[in-house]
Parts: sequence; C-alpha cells; structure tokens
Amino acid sequence: MYLKHGFSNAALSDQLKLLKIFAPYIADGNVFNSTYTFLKKYDSMKNGMKKLFFCEKCLVELVCDPQTGNPVREQACGHPFSKRRACYSLSIPLEPQIAYFIENHINDSSKPVPADEIGDVTSGEAYQWYKSQGLIDDHTLTLQWNIDAAQCFENSEFNFTPCMGIMNEAKYRVRRTNIILFLLYFGNKKPHTRNLLGPCIEMLNQLETRGVIVNGVKWTIRLLIITVDTIERCILRNTTQFNGKFGCDFCLIEGIY
Repeated sequence: MYLKHGFSNAALSDQLKLLKIFAPYIADGNVFNSTYTFLKKYDSMKNGMKKLFFCEKCLVELVCDPQTGNPVREQACGHPFSKRRACYSLSIPLEPQIAYFIENHINDSSKPVPADEIGDVTSGEAYQWYKSQGLIDDHTLTLQWNIDAAQCFENSEFNFTPCMGIMNEAKYRVRRTNIILFLLYFGNKKPHTRNLLGPCIEMLNQLETRGVIVNGVKWTIRLLIITVDTIERCILRNTTQFNGKFGCDFCLIEGIY
C-alpha cells in the first residue's frame, strides 16, 4: 500500500481512506484525517529546495526568472535556452534531513552492534583508520552515497537519477528506512558529472566544515562510501561507459563493441 505523488487532491484523499481501511495501525493519528493535514506534514521539505538548470553546451548553471523559476531565453554564456530539452536537477537541503535523523534516531539503542559481534561499515578497515586518525569521534556521522537511474515511464525517453544517502551510525533497519535525498535529476539524457555531483559535493563540503548543530551539539558529517553500478560509475568518475571505446579503467585497449 503506498501513496503516489502527483495525484489530485481527490485521488490522494481516496488513497488516504483506503489506507485507513486496510492499514489502520499505520493510519492512526491526525495526519491521515485529510489531504490538507497529510500534505502539511511535508511542507518543511519544500524549504530550501532549488531547481537547477544547466547549459547543454558549456554546462554552466543558467539564470532563471525569479517569477516563473524557468531559465530566461538569453543567457550570459550566449547559448539560448530551449524548453524542448529542459533537463534539470532538484537540489534538496541536507542539513534539516540530517538534523531530523539525529534527533530521532541517534541514541544508544539505535547504534550498530559492536564490531566483535558482526561485521558492518563501522567495523571496516576504512572506518577504523579514520577513527584512529581522529577524523571520526562520538559526534561524527558518516554517509554512504548511492547514485542510480530509473526510467519514469515504460515508453518514455525521460528518466530520473536520485542521489541518496544513508547514515552508518545506526542499526541496519533504522538506516534503511531513513534514506536521505541529496538531489534528483530529471531529463531525457544522462546527466553530466558536473551537473549531477557539483551541488551534492558543495553541500557535503559545507556540512564537513560547519557541521550540523542539534540541541547545542555540533555534529560533523563525513562521506565514507560511494556505491554505484557499472553504468553510473562512468558519470561519477567522468569516464567512458563500460561498453564504449576505452571503457575499461585498468587498461589502454580500445576494446570491441
């Protein structure tokens, strides 16, 4: 049972009613009483969201009209904007998401089991090395970053690519049910490395420098692991795709398609 995004208020209201019938233990509380109260719960997620458009030729961020939020026709780079190929990224602030996670899920009962009981990210070689160097302490949270693309519709050239993250300093079930969303790319072609990773890296650098303040305590955020599949790896590393010419990262042979 799930709620689909993009539905009208009437359709969403019908799904809320079904949720109350088939899953009353989930629908307990005032948030499911109406469409208004349900959507209001997520109003805070809109704060700080930014739609980013980039020039197809020089990859610079385009200037947008403050009234419409769409790029203006004439750009400083000299390349006009075309609505036909309106690929864009939706940048989502990390700080409020991480602050919420700390307030609700970082405590003694949510921490991973000790390293001598079962293997996990926190018992791995990289994590332990950072800890020995003083880069990870009791007020440091580390992130796993994942990038993957998915097709929006069965018969469509458009797809979306989410940049997601999970916190390592929590039990597996807690971290898997609290995914953090960095950025969401939408378009009819693959995103360029700079356009996809640039906004995410900028946010991560800010978090590592100034941290996140929760209840008067400063938490440092560090990126520890990046996991991608073979297709997305070329975007992350700005290299040729695995099935293209010179697609192997370990040799200089052109290869055969």
